[in-house]
Amino acid sequence: MSKIKTSTSFWAYSQHIRENLNPEYYEGMADHGISESIYIHDSDLNGIEVYTDRSPLKWKWADGRVLIVTEPLDIQNLLKDNCSWRRME
Repeated sequence: MSKIKTSTSFWAYSQHIRENLNPEYYEGMADHGISESIYIHDSDLNGIEVYTDRSPLKWKWADGRVLIVTEPLDIQNLLKDNCSWRRME
């Protein structure tokens, strides 16, 4: 797993993945309620999860427990800010 610390960086990374990753390495994206994740794998089929945590203030609760789900990630909503990815040189 690799954690991206800010939502803005995660959004930019997700755009980069959509534009540049060979589709054979893409596995999917998910909204877990407490985090947002992108799933890919390398050429040796090692799974890689890249994620960012949501602020606990945005978590949903029921009966004193945090709700953790697996829902489709709304990528269009994430990219609405038109973030751009800049490669590290």
